[in-house]
Amino acid sequence: MDGDGGNPPLSVRRRPQRAPDSSSKGGRDLFWSPTGKLIERDEIGPDEDKLLALVVEDDEDASLIAASMLALLGFETLQAASAHEALMILANQKPTLLVLDICLPDFDGPDLLQIIRRLREHADTPVLVVSAVHPSDADATAHMREHGILGFLSKPFSLKRLQDAINDLLS
Repeated sequence: MDGDGGNPPLSVRRRPQRAPDSSSKGGRDLFWSPTGKLIERDEIGPDEDKLLALVVEDDEDASLIAASMLALLGFETLQAASAHEALMILANQKPTLLVLDICLPDFDGPDLLQIIRRLREHADTPVLVVSAVHPSDADATAHMREHGILGFLSKPFSLKRLQDAINDLLS
């Protein structure tokens, strides 16, 4: 993508995105389709070949940037602004990748990850931690690996760095 002969880009795919006001529609899960039509969850068929990433980030701008970058790399994205919201999404979705901010308002990223790892269907989901705080010592890195964190990316990051980190995790 950067013209340096690096990793080839992933194909772009789009998944219906949750309608912002879906919680106010009588408890129904409503999504915006790629064509702009409002649809219900049962209208979205299973599509196992899709790449799906869950971005867990409490900063709205950072979440939108990460989701946009992931879309350029071929991922459909779901976004959660808290650990609680992430767990609600994970109850119904199985993402290919979890992009996790390490500092959340209701849980620390590693604490959330411990809960996620106890969920059988998410025990092996690759996790990419993103944070403005970089673990500079070996103890911090070892602690992250103990929690199943194999990928780390310091904010801010480029599309190329994100792609390289994802390729490392998914290979």
